[in-house]
Amino acid sequence: MADLDYISQLESIVNYKFTNRFLIYKALIAPGAEGNKRGNKEERQQYEGNRKLAKVGENLIQSVLKMKEALGEEEGQDEIEALKFSTIKRNHTKKAKAFGIDKMMKLNPRQRGVTSPKTLHLAICAIVGAVWKDCNQQISVINSVVEFLFIGRSMDCKIIPFEEFISMEMLINDDVVPNSAMNIDWVRYSQYERLQLQPDVKHRT
Repeated sequence: MADLDYISQLESIVNYKFTNRFLIYKALIAPGAEGNKRGNKEERQQYEGNRKLAKVGENLIQSVLKMKEALGEEEGQDEIEALKFSTIKRNHTKKAKAFGIDKMMKLNPRQRGVTSPKTLHLAICAIVGAVWKDCNQQISVINSVVEFLFIGRSMDCKIIPFEEFISMEMLINDDVVPNSAMNIDWVRYSQYERLQLQPDVKHRT
């Protein structure tokens, strides 16, 4: 399970300091790691792990990427392809391992200590969902976090109404088959290295 030092490191990676660090711990709990699928209400909620945060986070990531593409900020075909969620999703395993997420998660006992691509995808999305909940749903903060995680530089974006997020189709469910293709180059990871030299910064509200 993640310790305080790792949580601080993860905050630097996403360029956001949590007010409620319980949310980031929750983002690193795989479904089935806690609770009981057939237990009482509280136990069933615990059994869900980070799934609810991941659903929110996945929709937010897709929305920011679609908005950036729609605004035409990237003109080259390679840049446009890099913004597609399908492309970024294929890189989640590599990115999550580079961030050390695979070693800090609380896993379902049935996984026997092995983090699957689906588990890491849920974790990456859940981290974004955790930021969304902690920052009181400020889309400007999410824009920044998605940039630091997936693109590597800041951008100015229009405000997206919350109704757009909750009306989007949730793609994460028990039937998702993880994509094992890992042959696409990782997008701009050098940003993470630069962040390690900078002090933690709390986003202003």
